[in-house]
Amino acid sequence: MADSVNIIMEAMVPELKDAERKKLFTATEVKMIVDKRRNFEYALRRRGAILADYIKYIDYEWSLEKTRRKRIARFGLKYKTSLIDHAGVRHLHNLYNRAVSKFPGDVDLWIAYATMAKRCKSYRRISSIYARALQLHPRNASLWILAAAWEFEDQGNAASARKLMQRAVHFNREMRELWIEWFKLECMYVTKIRARAEILDRLNRADSEADSDMDEDEDDAKEDPAVLGDDMDEDDLATPALPVPDNNAELSALDESLSKAEASAQDGADADPIVQYAIPRLVYAEAIAAHPADLALRRECLRIAVAAHGAQSVVDAILASIHTDLAPTSADAVVLATAWRVVPGVGGVLPSDPAYPAALHAAITDLDAAVAAAATPAPLVQSLRDAVLDFLAAQRNAVAAVNPDLAAYVHAQIRRHMVGYLAVADARTDGEPASPNGAPHALLDSTYVRLLEHTAALDAADAARAASLVSSVRIARQATAAYPGSADLACRRIALGRDNPAWAASMPGKFTRALDIVAVWTAVHALVRGSAKRAAFGAPAQTASVEDAMAQWHTVVRGTAEGRDADAVVEAKARFLASVVATLPDDTARDAFVEKFVVLIPIESPTWLTAVADTFSSAFSGDSAAAQAPPAARLAIYRRVMQLGARRWPTSVAWWLRYLQFEVQVARDVAGATQVYLSAVRAVGSDDAEALAAGWNAIRS
Repeated sequence: MADSVNIIMEAMVPELKDAERKKLFTATEVKMIVDKRRNFEYALRRRGAILADYIKYIDYEWSLEKTRRKRIARFGLKYKTSLIDHAGVRHLHNLYNRAVSKFPGDVDLWIAYATMAKRCKSYRRISSIYARALQLHPRNASLWILAAAWEFEDQGNAASARKLMQRAVHFNREMRELWIEWFKLECMYVTKIRARAEILDRLNRADSEADSDMDEDEDDAKEDPAVLGDDMDEDDLATPALPVPDNNAELSALDESLSKAEASAQDGADADPIVQYAIPRLVYAEAIAAHPADLALRRECLRIAVAAHGAQSVVDAILASIHTDLAPTSADAVVLATAWRVVPGVGGVLPSDPAYPAALHAAITDLDAAVAAAATPAPLVQSLRDAVLDFLAAQRNAVAAVNPDLAAYVHAQIRRHMVGYLAVADARTDGEPASPNGAPHALLDSTYVRLLEHTAALDAADAARAASLVSSVRIARQATAAYPGSADLACRRIALGRDNPAWAASMPGKFTRALDIVAVWTAVHALVRGSAKRAAFGAPAQTASVEDAMAQWHTVVRGTAEGRDADAVVEAKARFLASVVATLPDDTARDAFVEKFVVLIPIESPTWLTAVADTFSSAFSGDSAAAQAPPAARLAIYRRVMQLGARRWPTSVAWWLRYLQFEVQVARDVAGATQVYLSAVRAVGSDDAEALAAGWNAIRS
């Protein structure tokens, strides 16, 4: 190892002497550089070398190279290029080569290598770096995209970029982002060709006008020779020089295609299929063949085509494919294909544009027609209502800060759709049988959820209409009547706080799933705690006694839970305990409930004990003046909770730390906490002793 390091260090001597001779580094700095490099080399050659060792060495060499460049600029040094001018970049390439050879599976390292080569202007190496990386990682989309972007944007080589993207989708046909990037590349290519063709056309027209003016001047001079005069120079009759656009030669590698565009400019650009986006249309066709049901792919391609220059034919092709392939079965596809001009992030018409109101009105009119036409199948028309409401909500958010009048118009449209949807729901009679998919109503439960969300926003914006035909209370009552088994709708109705308290108290008993029962009880508890009419709530909604709280717990325990819901049910029960304890009227009731709970109920999870203990600890922890020491009776109850958890889960470091925190911050018994810590050390064993000690030190401090 030492011999290899010495050989490397000896090879650096000439360049360091050159740097010292040019006064870029002093003799002391050169010695420090040698010492640092030697230490790095030994670190790289040890048996356990890691990637961080290479990164540190690379960072040091890069900072050294930047220092050299800054000193040249600061001192104004001018000299012939010599060893030191290329040594830094050569070292960086050497280090990156060694790093990627040692860690070829690190994609980020390959990308960093290419980025460094680009910053150092080592352009001839970048393509080979990407080629080596892609040989090892042909399934990495980022590498393909970066390599193609380098060839197209930096090298101006559209042919190489196209070949790279063809190979990328050949290896990774299922990757949507590769198809999107290829489509984007081809659209950018055509946009540049069209832009250059337009520039050349303007230049040709300017040349023709100048020639015509000169011919007219010559004719006038022939008719009247005195116009020229004796002091006129022949150069004064030359055509004035026109400014050359900066981007006139930005695609030097595309001369053949550009010459086609220039030639076709004489007869109109429509004669060239390349300029008419033939290649992007072919790429899009291949993309949807690989992803026939992917609406997100079509949406992104539509966004790119809308932003491209003169790509209306591509936009029309994408919209036609959405209408044909996805609209019959997808409500989102119907909205996208119908209202794409004003869909945020897709259409080119922004809320600040003068054409936006007319485009929005046309989109809403077309969506109304689409909803009316989608009479069958029933699931599609129902989901289409949801999609239309989401679209209108997105428009409301987009125009709220731009145009208040337009926002009011969107609000009115949302209300109009709500009234129409509720009228459809009212058309169903109570005795009508349920639909084949099991829904007893003409609207989906998701539609009711959207109606409630949007109505709440509208009521907040216009309090005068809160009791109108589309009020939240009316929709919530109609929704729970249509879907009595929906816990989400029941919770939303309870949260409104506009119903008879007895109805809210009876709702948990109508559900059988434990998760639904907990959700409804939690909503009831929130209403009780926040209601000014708390006294009006009768048992069991008002947990005025320990018996009421225990009865509610038993309704939760009796709830069913599927196998996949087991963990979620445990956490839900913990949330219920925290909620019900916080709803009890006073500390005496809370203490009694906790004491009864830990004695009678088999504890399945430490989160249950945590939930009941948190409401106690939060009231007495902290440094505020209100944080007084609790009575001894309360301390005894909650100490039993901590002891119970320590007995049930003796190896749980988290619970022991909670126990220690209780003794120090709540009970304020440091001596007792020390005894608890010694017991915890014996219980957790040597594996977790370090974590326990760190937590204990943090609590004491």
